[in-house]
Amino acid sequence: MISSKGFIRYVLTIFGSVSVVFFLLGTLIGQINLINWFNSIHTPFFDLVFSILTILGTAIIFIPFFIAALFHRIPIAFGLIANLLLQTIVVLFFKRILFPKAPRPINFMDPDTIHLIQGVDIHRLMSFPSGHTLTIFGLCVFVSLWTKNHWLTYLLLVIAFLVGVSRMYLIQHFPNDVAFGALFGTIIGAYSFKLAENWTKSNRNNLRIKLPNFSRN
Repeated sequence: MISSKGFIRYVLTIFGSVSVVFFLLGTLIGQINLINWFNSIHTPFFDLVFSILTILGTAIIFIPFFIAALFHRIPIAFGLIANLLLQTIVVLFFKRILFPKAPRPINFMDPDTIHLIQGVDIHRLMSFPSGHTLTIFGLCVFVSLWTKNHWLTYLLLVIAFLVGVSRMYLIQHFPNDVAFGALFGTIIGAYSFKLAENWTKSNRNNLRIKLPNFSRN
């Protein structure tokens, strides 16, 4: 049986590895080359699937998990709120303050060869990082640590990966935007879960909540 700390390291490793994969793909193949490749393999089926998958990267996906948490453990529900708030702060800081004019892939593509999907608005600025990717990774890491179920963790990993791919397929983000969105989301998911865990322990012992500490004893 894997320990609690061991499972946290395991989840951080596999989700963090996906961010590395995205980064390496963009580095080895080329940022715009990879976007062009995704755009070149479009089919009506892929258009539909990725248009649906990308919705999972919006804040609305937190609602069913928040409701479930209310019936399970209140600190978990507050952990989800902290997760979403931290995500919002990070995304706004990078997109609105640091890199508000960071161009998106559409600015570097040939308008005569681009495949656009009806109903999908293509944004031109505030590319870094991918907010949708950050959101889904933050949630999936949190839920994985909450449930401690290996099979569910694998499923959530695949879903998070596909949401990241959807952002490139839909010409919304570069691979590096997705890679760092995945990285930031992974860190936030783990941090907010540890915050919820410490909250639970503090309430149990009638103590103040402690901030997460990932250092080894």
